[in-house]
Amino acid sequence: MTNVLKPIRENLLRLYFKYPYLKNKNYNYVYFKYCIEFHYNEFLVAPTNQPEFWEKMPAMESISRARRKLALDHPDMFSPNDKNVIEARLNQTNNIIESVRD
Repeated sequence: MTNVLKPIRENLLRLYFKYPYLKNKNYNYVYFKYCIEFHYNEFLVAPTNQPEFWEKMPAMESISRARRKLALDHPDMFSPNDKNVIEARLNQTNNIIESVRD
């Protein structure tokens, strides 16, 4: 079995190198940017209302998992640097922790 995440990691490195502002964007934005950047021809060729088309797209969880792994190895490239984004993510984490405690 081949490692499916390896090409995703390589593509994410290219994507974040080309668009450094992505470090301050959420996963949904990164996912669609990834699909547009690396699967654009499939968007143009296949009708987007067909299930087979969407089944060929990489799973959002695979991309977010690869991004989290890369963030551990390359924090400067993947960690946010916008103060508002950092505070919002910290608040979100604190809210999740509080909701679990209740």
